[in-house]
Amino acid sequence: MVLLFLYIKMKITKSLIQEFISFYEADLYKTLTLKRFEREFTKFSDFAKKHKVDEVENITTRLIEDYKSHYLCLPVPKTSRYYGKTDRLSQKTIEEKLQTIKNFLVFTRYKYWIWLDPTIIRMPPAKSKRMDYFTLPELYKIVQAIDNTEKYEINRTRLKLIVLIGFTTGLRLAEILSLKVYQVLRGTATITSKGDKQKEVRFSLPVQQLLNYYLKLRNEALPRIGRKTKNTANEDWVIISHHPSNFGQPCVKSTICRQFKNLNSHLDLWGKNLSCHTLRHSCATHLLDNWVNIRYIQEILGHAHLSTTQIYLHTHNIKLQEIHNEIMEWVKF
Repeated sequence: MVLLFLYIKMKITKSLIQEFISFYEADLYKTLTLKRFEREFTKFSDFAKKHKVDEVENITTRLIEDYKSHYLCLPVPKTSRYYGKTDRLSQKTIEEKLQTIKNFLVFTRYKYWIWLDPTIIRMPPAKSKRMDYFTLPELYKIVQAIDNTEKYEINRTRLKLIVLIGFTTGLRLAEILSLKVYQVLRGTATITSKGDKQKEVRFSLPVQQLLNYYLKLRNEALPRIGRKTKNTANEDWVIISHHPSNFGQPCVKSTICRQFKNLNSHLDLWGKNLSCHTLRHSCATHLLDNWVNIRYIQEILGHAHLSTTQIYLHTHNIKLQEIHNEIMEWVKF
């Protein structure tokens, strides 16, 4: 009976996939991560079944490599925000798909002693540590481009406010869109950032002044519909929708991304693209260049580990090298 039990192979079923999800749910993985695990492994399961593999023991390196090659050849779908910018799926997307398979193999190895080693999966090469950031002259150029490209003053002001908040606080776009008026006008706010971490955010006087001007515009007659809106309350969102059908409601990410995309087409910043993440990089780099302690920068950005913040040191090291070269030129005689 024991020998028979050892040779019973485990089918890849929906119940097994749910067990896989529950395994990581017990380790307090985030809901979005668990949904990604379920979505991506279901895709791999469907791919495996098309190749007549429906048992965990029959998952091989060849099957995983074929799965990776399948996605490396696929074009970017039209629904993706990267459609038109690149021909193929990003390295990060491929990595997420392979990491899900690795996590499944870790689960089966730990719980059922199915000894397919997860380390056999070859991940894409590590992406470059280089990241774009804006200097102060480039930020002034962005502000000028906003004035030249946005037709309505209220749209111009909203976009400038997002740029200013992003550069001075290092907040992600989702975090900016979750801000309430009273939080910014009060000068400080405790927000929940990525990974359910709490962090303290401080807002500068220029941010508060620009928000007050934006609130004034929101209470005036809108140019497209010619009517006034209700007085803004402190509990209202800082960044709102300007569409006539839902004016004053929370603004969605796609609206801001569309404005950034339009703005990037008018900018000439040596290949750099404006986004909230680039503004976040700019905030960290600017603080490092002004000799702010990296531990403080870690708190501002809301990183759980210092190693994540240390990726910004590469730009600081370049600056130090430039300073050193200048000193060496000066001492030559």
